Amino acid sequence: MKTTKITPPPQFPNSFIHKLALHIQSSQQRFEKVPKYARYSIALPVLEKLFEILDLGLLARTKQSKSCLIMLNKIDVQIKSVQIRLRILHDSGNVPQKTYIVLFEQLIEIGKILGGWIKNTQQK
Repeated sequence: MKTTKITPPPQFPNSFIHKLALHIQSSQQRFEKVPKYARYSIALPVLEKLFEILDLGLLARTKQSKSCLIMLNKIDVQIKSVQIRLRILHDSGNVPQKTYIVLFEQLIEIGKILGGWIKNTQQK
C-alpha cells in the first residue's frame, strides 16, 4: 500500500487537524510493518479510531462553546484510547520500541494542542 504525503492546508499550518493528519500518515506507514495478524486485529482499529478523531475535530470546529466542549472532551477520551491500544501493540511485541516512542510522542503533542483548544473553549 503506497501512501502519499499530506500537505497542510495553508490556513491551518500548526493546527490540531494538521498534526493529526500527519500522525495518521505516519501511523499508516509504520503499521505496514506490523505482522498481518496484529495489523488487522489491533493496528487497523487504531487507524479507524484516528479517523474518527479527525472527523470529530472537523465537526468540533463548526460548533459553539458548549457543544464544542463536549466534542473536544470526547476527542480527549478517544486519544487516550489510541494511546492504550498503541501500548498494547508495543507490549505484545508487534511494534518496535522506536516506532512506539515516535507515535506516542506525536499523540502527546496532539493531546497538548487539544488541551489548549479545550482551555480556550472553556474561557469563552
